Amino acid sequence: MVDAPKDAVILGLKELPEQPETLKHSHIYFAHAYKCQSGWQHTLNRFLKGGGSLLDIEYMTDETGRRVAAFGYWAGYMGAALALLQWYDRKAGRASYIMDGLKPFESAKALDDLIQSRAQV
Repeated sequence: MVDAPKDAVILGLKELPEQPETLKHSHIYFAHAYKCQSGWQHTLNRFLKGGGSLLDIEYMTDETGRRVAAFGYWAGYMGAALALLQWYDRKAGRASYIMDGLKPFESAKALDDLIQSRAQV
């Protein structure tokens, strides 16, 4: 992203790396910077110093004011599942399942079965 052309738009999800200190591009991601969340001043100052812009997905809405991008039930479910997989692997002292990369699961049951299998210590 650092070497991208000036007019490039950087699309992400959450949390930029700490470097570079100044941000010259337009970024679209969940910055959580406009509700005074932790680190919001530093984040916005990086854009100000570099001349870049921030389009915070958290504030993208349709004509009725409804958010167009939000995390729902399944995002939380998957986050909890990945945390459990990592925790069980650390507890068992084995290689991390998630560090080998992830592929889509056929169903929630397939994911649940995997978690159960990793829970066996």
